[in-house]
Formats: sequence, C-alpha cells, structure tokens
Amino acid sequence: MATNPEALHHGRNVSRHHGNASRHLPNFYMYETAALDHSWMRHCSQFEPWTTGVRNQNTAEVGAHAVLSSQTSALRVRNPEHADLFFVPIFPYLSQKVGHCEGRHGNQTHTGRMQLAADALARSKWWQRRRGRDHFYVVSTWSTSRMSFYAQMHELGRKLSCGVCGRYKPFPLVAPRLYSALASCPFHAPYAPNPYAHLEYEKQAPRKLLLSFAGSFDVCCTGKAIRCKMGDLMVAALGQQDVMIRPSLPGNGSQVVLESLGKCTKRAMQLVADARAKQKTRRRLSVAGLNAREAVITASAVVTDAQVLATSVFCLNPAGDTCVAGRFYSSLAAGCIPVVICPGVGQHPVPFDRSKVVDFEPFWVDFSWATFNKRPAALLEHLRGMSPEKVAAYQRAVEKHRRDLVYEVPGSRVGSNMLGEIKHACFSDRTKARMAQKQTCGANASWPYPIKNASAAVETPADEPAGAEEP
Repeated sequence: MATNPEALHHGRNVSRHHGNASRHLPNFYMYETAALDHSWMRHCSQFEPWTTGVRNQNTAEVGAHAVLSSQTSALRVRNPEHADLFFVPIFPYLSQKVGHCEGRHGNQTHTGRMQLAADALARSKWWQRRRGRDHFYVVSTWSTSRMSFYAQMHELGRKLSCGVCGRYKPFPLVAPRLYSALASCPFHAPYAPNPYAHLEYEKQAPRKLLLSFAGSFDVCCTGKAIRCKMGDLMVAALGQQDVMIRPSLPGNGSQVVLESLGKCTKRAMQLVADARAKQKTRRRLSVAGLNAREAVITASAVVTDAQVLATSVFCLNPAGDTCVAGRFYSSLAAGCIPVVICPGVGQHPVPFDRSKVVDFEPFWVDFSWATFNKRPAALLEHLRGMSPEKVAAYQRAVEKHRRDLVYEVPGSRVGSNMLGEIKHACFSDRTKARMAQKQTCGANASWPYPIKNASAAVETPADEPAGAEEP
C-alpha cells in the first residue's frame, strides 16, 4: 500500500483529546535498528547518572522514545509504506555525555555512533525519498562545552537538517540558524522533569508548604535581575515556616567561602543576615541556618527536591537563562502549581499551545515581574490571598494538563501532542510558503505533502540569545 501524502492533513488517523473534538493526527514509523534506535544505551554504565541527576532535564530524547515506542501507541505503524512521518529515536545528548560504551552494536564512541546513524539514514530509501524532510527526532539541549550541538552531532546533524526536531523552546518555524534549531522545522518539546517528581506525587503526601524554590540566584540573560531579587523574597519570608527558598551554594552549605559566591547569592546572604540582626536573632554573616542546597546536586538532593515539590502547593519558577526551564515540568510532575515570573508578556510559552494542539486552561500563576521587582513580598500576599476554590481550580488543571506535558506520568499524551504539533507547525500552508520562499532544503523542488486544508501554523518569535545551561 503506497503512502497517501494527504493523510497527514486529511486524517487517516483520528484521536480524541481529553474531551475536545476529534483531531486528525499523522501516524509514524519508528526506526528500530541499533544505529538509529539508541535505547540500547540504557545499558551503558553512565546512562543512569545522566538521566537521574540534575542534568536530566536535557534528556527529553529518552522521554520521547518512551511515549512514542509504546506498544499501545495507536499512531505507530510497523510498515514504513504506511507512514506519514518517520521517528528517529537517537539519543544525541546522552551519547555525547556517556561517551565510550562497550556493547554489541559496534558504535562504542559518540563520534562512531553519530557516523553509523548518518550512514544508516543515507542508505534508507525512506530518507532518500525526501532527504529526511518527513523525519523527526527530539533533543532538548542546545549546546555543550562551548560548541554548538549541531557540530557535535557531526554528519548526523547534516543528514537530519532538512527534517523536524523537538527542541527545548520555540525557535523560528524556518530556522535561520541550524546550530540552535538543529532542523529546518523545530517544534517546542517539553523538558524531562525531575525523575522522582511523579513518584513522589503518587504518594499523595500532605502539601504543608505554601511555596518552594531551589536553584541558583546567579544566572545570565533573561532572568538575571529576577534571580537577584530572590534574596528580598527570602527576607520577606523570614518567620513563615511554610515558605522554603533554597539558594544553591558551593560545598555542603555550611562551609562556604564567601568569595566563591556569585554576586546575587552573596547579596541574598547579606540581606538575610541583616534582617536577622535587626530581629536580634543573628548578628554575623553566615550560612548557618540558611536553607540551602549544594550547587553540585547529588542524587539524594534530587530526591529531596522532588519531595519538596510534591509537598508544596505552589512552586516558584522564576526565569533563569531563559524563561523556559526544566523546573516548570518538574513542578507539574509533582502536582505543584507553577508560579512563573518572566519579563514581558507571554514570554513563558508552553509546548503545544501556540498551534492550539492543546486547549489549555489556566494551570500556572503568571506573576508580574514589575510587581515582584518593586516588592517581592507582594507575591506571598497574593498567594495567601487566593481563595481555596481558586487554588483547587488550579490543582485540577495541573492534574489534567500534566498528562499533556510530562513524559513519565500514567496516560501521558505527550506523544500524540508532538505529532499534532509537527503537523500544525511544520506542514501548514504558511510553513510551506516560508520554506519555499527561503528555498530551505530545496522546498520548491520536492516538498513532500500537498497541503490543502491544514490549519496555518502560528508564528513564533525569533529565538532569544541562548545562554549556558541553567544550574
């Protein structure tokens, strides 16, 4: 049976989405050879540390594989002749981090794995047919070690550059800079959350904390000023036992050399010390009694973070290097209402929202940066003044939409949402026109799908300057 190109747009596959009207979704074929399916890397000795440590937020490639490879996925086809899209379940980030890995697959190094994958695609008649324009993969990190991740994928990056890539924030629909977007059409994929957050949520522990946060007070770029105000919030929360704000400190939190602290962290310590001195409870600058966590997060600290999230009603999500961070998804996994503080309006985009793949109801608190900057205590007053009915409405929405955005939760809809996002963001009339105008990957010559009734993709803003990975 030959592939019907218009099935992607006219709906050979129908799916119902939590009460919404039926949606027509593309189906997909998943490559299963060792060169292109990197799930075998789970047996590498360094795999678990990278997927359970603090940097696990960059491992969305593993979560995407889990939800799309599920035997219960009604949209997965076993015959590539019947496929609308082709999923390439590679683990580029983990491959680079794991490095050397003994195994039966003949690809023991990152460079070797990338080359074998590139060679396998080059031999695939399905890749040859459209130069991979109907192929997609997911990788949520943007770069490592001062080198673009596109370069670190070597030849494989070039083989997949005409396709679709799930990234950690919205990039231009037709990316002018492949080193960031990694493909001609990127879409916003969720980060991987704290791996223990959903497990702690299932324990249904009482939510004794009103608000919690753990992370660095010193970041670059978008959230620099916001994080520097966290010390003022700590002062406002002094004596409030149901507020837990934990700055990341080097060492074990009790033997800290002040000169090693960042400017904003040091400022926070001074503010807290001064406030305690005025209360005649502390007269010297010290981290003793300061609720802190280590800057280099241990495995036990990751578990502790998950426990705190799962016992908090609200979880603070201030902008870091960008407005999009893994903390947002960890909050959802733990059933905690995210409180987002970002400069400007609409600067914290949620996957699957701009193309209206998911009709989200309010499930996070968007607190004004201008208000927080003027008086951080206003945030605590706002949360305490919220009616129980309003809090319960937020919690119901979190319970509902965590399935739309978190890979690990039972009944996750992330896989089908990704396919819907790809359809709307990468195969609409608007995207086709832009691809043709820019002559991206020879779009005029062999664009694969004649689009007639697909809804136009929503424009996305140009990507903000990419900073270093957030602590």
